[in-house]
Amino acid sequence: GNFLGSVFKEIADWVYEGTGIELPHELIRFDVYTNPRGKLSAEGRVSYRGPLQLSPRRDLPRMKLDLTNDEILVLKPEIRELHHPYSDRPEEGIHVQCYSFEELCAEKIRALAERLRPRDLYDVIHLFRHGNERKDRTLIFSTLKKKCEFKNITIPTIESLENKPERTELEIEWENMLGHQLPMLPPF
Repeated sequence: GNFLGSVFKEIADWVYEGTGIELPHELIRFDVYTNPRGKLSAEGRVSYRGPLQLSPRRDLPRMKLDLTNDEILVLKPEIRELHHPYSDRPEEGIHVQCYSFEELCAEKIRALAERLRPRDLYDVIHLFRHGNERKDRTLIFSTLKKKCEFKNITIPTIESLENKPERTELEIEWENMLGHQLPMLPPF
C-alpha cells in the first residue's frame, strides 16, 4: 500500500503540472489484500479537484481503482481512441489499451453472477442494447466460460440469477444505487 501511495503521489504531481487538476496527497489511499485466489490485489481511492472546483477536500469526487496481477485476459486487448471533444485534444487523438467488446460483455456477466449488484445488471443490459454490430454471442459465451472457470464459479443462467438470495435486494436497490447516477433510469 505504501509503495502504491508514493507512486500515485508522484503521478498526482505530474497530473497537476500538466493539467491543473489536483489529486491531494493526503486523500490518496491504497489497501492491499489477499484475493480469493490467494494472490495480492489492491483497492485504491484517489480524490481530485479540477480547475473550477472550489469545494472543501472532504467533498471531492473520487476515483476507485481495483488492481490485480492475476486476472485472466481471454481475448487480445484493443487499442481504442478515447472520446475527448475538448480543444486541448491532441491532433492524433488519445489512444488506450482496453478489453474487446466481447471480453467486456463476458466480464460484466461474470461480475453480475458473482455479486448481483445493480450496476452490473445495468451494464449488461446497456451493452446488450447499445453494443455495436460486432456482437459475437458465441465469442462472448466462450470468453465467459473461460472467465468462470478461472474464478471457479458456474456459468450463470437466468434461472441461477433469479434463484440467488441477493435477487430481492437487487430489485430493491435498483433505484437507490443508480437513480442519482443517470438522468433517466429505466425501471427494473
